[in-house]
Amino acid sequence: MLFQLLLLIICIPISSIGRFRINHTGSERRVRDLRHKATRQVIKFCQQKQVGTLFIGNPHGVRRENKGRHHNQRMAQWEYGKDLDYLTHKSKQAHIMSFTGSERGTSSRCPVCEHRHKPKGRVWRCKNVGLSDIET
Repeated sequence: MLFQLLLLIICIPISSIGRFRINHTGSERRVRDLRHKATRQVIKFCQQKQVGTLFIGNPHGVRRENKGRHHNQRMAQWEYGKDLDYLTHKSKQAHIMSFTGSERGTSSRCPVCEHRHKPKGRVWRCKNVGLSDIET
């Protein structure tokens, strides 16, 4: 039976291979659609705020931490590579430069002057430039 099946697959003409494509389940299509919608919203937000450079953080540190069974399962199932690909592709189309890297120090460093200080409270403010996180 297996031999006959393999023989059948080998003898299929090239023109009819398209009929035998793997069908994605409905949930896979919905997830792909939601990925596209989410990344489109990010790029739309960047265009509205006139962002020229998009920094995409690398979640390796979060994925390696052992935070319990449910968290570990969510992190293992997260396909952040696809999100990264969608964001980089759509940012190129929107003429926004994108790059990835470590997120270390990004919440305490000023994007203008690179001055670093620890934020106090909810509003971060650079003492050198006077820039706050509400304006960015």
